[in-house]
Amino acid sequence: DPPCRRHIIPHRMWGVEVALLAAMVGVCGTSRPKMNVLLIVLDDLRPETAAYGHPHIRSPNFDRLAKEGLRFERAYTNYAYCAPSRNSFMVGRMPGTSKVFNFINSFRDETVQDRTGLPGSQWTTLPEYFKNEGYWVVGSGKLFHPSLPPDNDNPRSWSINFTDPGGNAGCTCPQTGVAGAPMYCELPEDTQCPDVVIADTVAAQLHQWKNTKSAQPFFAGLGIHKPHLPWGAPASYFDAYPPATDLPLAQHKLEPVGMPPVAYHHCQWGPFPWPSSRGVPVEDGIAGEARRGYYAALSFADHLVGEVLDALDAIGETNRTITLLTSDHGWQLGEHNEWCKETVFELSLRIPLIIRDPLAVVAPGSTSRVFAENIDIYRTLAELAGLPSPEAGVDGTSLAPLLRDVGAESAMRVSKPAAFGQHARCLRNASDGYKPIDPFTVADSCTMTPRDQLDWMGYSIRTDDWRYTAWVKWDGSTLQPEWTSVNATELYPHTVHPTSGPTDQDFDAWENENVVSNPGFAAVVKQLHASLVAHFSTFALPHSNVSITDA
Repeated sequence: DPPCRRHIIPHRMWGVEVALLAAMVGVCGTSRPKMNVLLIVLDDLRPETAAYGHPHIRSPNFDRLAKEGLRFERAYTNYAYCAPSRNSFMVGRMPGTSKVFNFINSFRDETVQDRTGLPGSQWTTLPEYFKNEGYWVVGSGKLFHPSLPPDNDNPRSWSINFTDPGGNAGCTCPQTGVAGAPMYCELPEDTQCPDVVIADTVAAQLHQWKNTKSAQPFFAGLGIHKPHLPWGAPASYFDAYPPATDLPLAQHKLEPVGMPPVAYHHCQWGPFPWPSSRGVPVEDGIAGEARRGYYAALSFADHLVGEVLDALDAIGETNRTITLLTSDHGWQLGEHNEWCKETVFELSLRIPLIIRDPLAVVAPGSTSRVFAENIDIYRTLAELAGLPSPEAGVDGTSLAPLLRDVGAESAMRVSKPAAFGQHARCLRNASDGYKPIDPFTVADSCTMTPRDQLDWMGYSIRTDDWRYTAWVKWDGSTLQPEWTSVNATELYPHTVHPTSGPTDQDFDAWENENVVSNPGFAAVVKQLHASLVAHFSTFALPHSNVSITDA
């Protein structure tokens, strides 16, 4: 409806624009143009940016989104590993439904089904949903995991061929893949490494839409690999930070007191000089260099996101585009002697989540303490875009009311009182005859372990006051947990004292002692365990060894 459209003004006058756009909706009613969507997904990005209360981080573009949108203080992934996470939120099914726990399987599988009985081969992905609704659907980078699903689900999910030149890691270092190669490196300032190409591609697609496709709304996906290892970035991003010796380090450098061995993941990045025994932290000098590398890669990723946001401004569509930024999972930078993801600790599961919505009624720069999860993205974007409800098998809860209704925060704090995550453990080496391994000195091998050979599955619930985790025996024949066989449990307090104690942003304050054996918390453990079983039993659907469509 052109008369509606031409009254939208540039986003630089954001507060005025929201009022005019809201008025436009009242005048134009359902004839208003569909909203565009920009989905930004980063890799290994923990919520350590200036907008999240960490002023030592140089993240002006992440912060720009936060100032103009709604920032979720308690957002979580549902699986802290690349392929399982992306095979979940990109298709709107929990990992227990998709049955993707490794780098072998994808959701495009006839032998898995959602709660409606629909096999994975027929599930509608998030970009495919928008394509089916008449959107021009484009993008580049790491949105799906490389080859999972095959060929980024081309052509089914995309209007034009989707490309990811970066593989798993994006901008690598010159010696990446060589024994002893560094975890970080300074790249040339004019580098054309994959993440640069990806950002340029998406920016060009936005201009292409403006020039040739503007009769349709667009859905654009930007998948930046950084700050995934190796931490390669131009030298200027390293120079933005003080020397490694001056950077703050983790205060609790050893695993939590009372932590069961199954909870620990030995990261074992090749060049990293890991201690040879439990109870010995990585030395401070190395830890500082690692943090500086991660921060440089983070700031480089921020810059690339900014280039695409600038392109959106340049084509005049910022005020008509829903922009959502998230990460596939978090990252641990030495907290509890962890230097990776692949755990169910807070910093492995916790992520940044920011949504900028031109039709939002909440004030720009607002925050929400509702528990948000990556599984919620699909339904949230569908509702914000004003589209029909997705197919019934899509999991998650729409977060749209938090942007469109000023009274939704308190109600959703009640209706969505927790976030959930899970992670597999393989304590036998699949490449060496399934011989037992020591989880403190050898990385577990779930990455290439068939899903019917997993040993344990850790299920975790995060509430206002607690994180509770149960490590449950895995039944490979049904691909379901055996809730009657529990290896270990964990309970960590998380009560926030806004005026007198640590906040959610104090990464060193939490999960330092497992108190599950304290008899004073027996009732809490019983309640949280029951909630855990009830929730995950909804998604742990039976698995068939034959094609559902052929059965």
